[in-house]
Amino acid sequence: ETFTTSRDDLAFTLLITWPEPGNGLKGVVLSKDGVDFQVTGTSNRIKTRSGDTYMAITLRQPYCNENGECVKSEGDWTLHMQPDFKLSNKFSYNLFVNADNASLASEFRVSQPVPGIGHPLRLTARLTENGKPIQGLTLGSVHAVLSRPRASLGNVLSKAKIEPVKPVQTLAVDPISAAGRKTTAMLGDPVLRESVLAAFKPSVEKELLLKETRPGLYEADYTDTRVSGIYSVHFYVEGESAGNGKFTRTFSSDRYVEVVVDERATFESAKVSPMTPCRHAGGCYEITLTPADSAGNLLGPGKAGLINVTQDFGKVLEPISDQLDGSYLCD
Repeated sequence: ETFTTSRDDLAFTLLITWPEPGNGLKGVVLSKDGVDFQVTGTSNRIKTRSGDTYMAITLRQPYCNENGECVKSEGDWTLHMQPDFKLSNKFSYNLFVNADNASLASEFRVSQPVPGIGHPLRLTARLTENGKPIQGLTLGSVHAVLSRPRASLGNVLSKAKIEPVKPVQTLAVDPISAAGRKTTAMLGDPVLRESVLAAFKPSVEKELLLKETRPGLYEADYTDTRVSGIYSVHFYVEGESAGNGKFTRTFSSDRYVEVVVDERATFESAKVSPMTPCRHAGGCYEITLTPADSAGNLLGPGKAGLINVTQDFGKVLEPISDQLDGSYLCD
């Protein structure tokens, strides 16, 4: 792996993570300008910490190895590492590079001015040096890779015809809701497994180039918000500034695109039936609601806690019941 540090970076930390406890790395070496830095060496300017699923490496200026060989801060580094392959013949990992720089500042944001499916996400990167905007970066210097699920979880769970797995009676963990147990049953079903994974895994990917809209402010809109769920965004900056020279910045963020319930569509879905016998003077009724947005995307299952009846309309006799098909039953 290669990365770039700038002229005024006082220190940097590499964080390498992997998902499988028990896997790990060996033969980790950093190199720059023909000089090697043994990560497990004796230099007091290289600090290393590691655990079952991570390794963190920190270097501070001056960048000198245990033999007294030094390099300048500005330029490209190469990280060499060899996986242990203790669990399989492949090794998945993430690499994060965090630089300590007193003059460069970066701010990244993912927002949705109008919430809900079908409304664009706004991606923003603000870059400054000594408090002044870093402007004039060429198109492509600031870009982002965004990925989203292929389906809305509420729609997928509602349509599936499968019985939830039985509740597990244990004090060691929180109880799993009926919607969660239905999801578990779908994950264990070879036919339904892929449909529920389509709602969990961000698999539709797109690269966006952020354009400078104001000095030092780079923006882009992502419009393909056709499903609810988690949208993962990875920002990348490869630029050059007057004081720091070449610099890179990366940042990762998630944004949840929600189902915004449409009042008219939801009330039109209501089915009201009288209940007998009834001890209340105003009468007793069974109400079934299917909360959805204007395009028919379903809020649930699993959202019974968001539904309530105000005191102006009566009193709820029983806890609201999740029917696991997108509808909720209220007595």
